[in-house]
Amino acid sequence: MKVLFIIGYPHVYAGSQKQLSALISRLPEGYEATVLLSREGIVAERMRADGFRVMILPLSDKLDTFGKALIGTSFLERLKLLFVDVRKYTNKVKRLIREEDFDILFCNDPRSVILHGPAKWLTGKKMVAQLHTEDAIGGVFWKAFEFFPDRFALISQAVGKCLSPKAREKAKVIYPGIPDVRPSGNAPEKYVAFKNKGGLIVGIFSSVIPFKGFHHLINALKQVQQRNPSLSFRCISCGDFPEEEKDYQNWIREMAEKEIPDTMDFLGFQGNPYGFMELCDVIVLPSVKEETIHIAGKERRVRGSEGLPTVILEGMRMGKVLVASDVAGVPEEIEDGKTGYLVPPSQPEALGVRLEKVLLDKDIRTGIGLRARTEIVKKFSYENYLQGFLELFEGLAH
Repeated sequence: MKVLFIIGYPHVYAGSQKQLSALISRLPEGYEATVLLSREGIVAERMRADGFRVMILPLSDKLDTFGKALIGTSFLERLKLLFVDVRKYTNKVKRLIREEDFDILFCNDPRSVILHGPAKWLTGKKMVAQLHTEDAIGGVFWKAFEFFPDRFALISQAVGKCLSPKAREKAKVIYPGIPDVRPSGNAPEKYVAFKNKGGLIVGIFSSVIPFKGFHHLINALKQVQQRNPSLSFRCISCGDFPEEEKDYQNWIREMAEKEIPDTMDFLGFQGNPYGFMELCDVIVLPSVKEETIHIAGKERRVRGSEGLPTVILEGMRMGKVLVASDVAGVPEEIEDGKTGYLVPPSQPEALGVRLEKVLLDKDIRTGIGLRARTEIVKKFSYENYLQGFLELFEGLAH
C-alpha cells in the first residue's frame, strides 16, 4: 500500500512531526511511504535523516504563508487564490498522485487537508486526516477540512470537541506511543556541575511562541525567587525560534533578563533533548488557552493550540515531575497530584506555587516521578498507535 504523508508546516519540527516519523518507521512490509512538503527545511532534513523518501512540491508565494494569514484575507482575495493559485497547485498534486499511484493520502494537519483536499476529490483517493490540536480555525476553511477526509485520527479525546457531530462520526482516537527517550549525554558540563553542587533545574521544551506561555513561566519563577532567595535553580529552554514570532521572542528575552536575571538560558532547538531532560528536576508546560498580551505597545490575541503534548509523555517516561496547564488533552496524560500537576492556564501565581512546592520537596519529585513512569506506559504504546492506523488504512483500502 502506497501512502503519501503530507505535512503542512515544513519549518516546524515538533511533537506532531516526531510522532509521524515514529509511525512511518514502524509501518510493516507491504507499505511504501513518501513524505510530501512544500519546501526544504528542518522537517525535510529530519525526515531524510530518518531514512524516509521526501518529495518537495513548492507552493506559490501567496499560499506559502503561515500563522493563519490566509484567514484574514478578503472574500475577493480568497476567490483569486482559489481560481489561480489553488487551481495550479491542485493540478500539480493531481499529476503527482496519478504518476505515483498513491492509495491513501495522510494529512498531518488541517492546512495540508485544505491544500490537498481538491486533488484528493478529483483523483478519488482516500484521505486520513490527523488532528493534533483543539484550535478550530472556523469558517469556510474549517468546513473544507471536515469535508475532504474519509477518516479523522484524533490524538486525544479533547481535540474531537472542535469537530462537528457529522465529522465526529468519521473520527477515531489514537493515542501516540511514548518516544524512545535515550539521553545522548549532550548536556553542557556547566549544567552537570551546577547539579553536582546541589542546584535544581527547571526545563521547558517547546518552540518559543506565544501560546506556550513563556511569559507566565518567567513571572512564576520570579515569585519563587522572591519567596526563596536562597533556593538555587536555573531554567533551561530547549526549542526553536520560528521566524514569524521574533517580536515575542525578543520580548521574552528582555523579560527574562529583567525579572529573573542570570536564571534562564535559551538553548534553541535540540535534535536530541533527552540529555537536558535527564538533568531536570521539574519540566513545565505553561500553555495558554486564550488571552490577550501586549508586545511593543501592540495588542495580541493568543489562542492555545495544544492537543496531547509529546514533551509530557517524554518527561513522564523519564520519571520527571511535569507541571502543566490544564488545557486540551493534558488531563488525559497527567492525573493531578498522582502522576504530575495541573495548573489553571494563564495564572502565573498558581504555577509559581506549584513549582515552589516541587522544587522544595525532593520526596515529591521522587514519588511523583516514579508513579508517572509506571502509569504512562500502560496507556501509551507504539504498538497500539501503529495498530490504530493500520486498521484505518486497511478499512479504507477495502
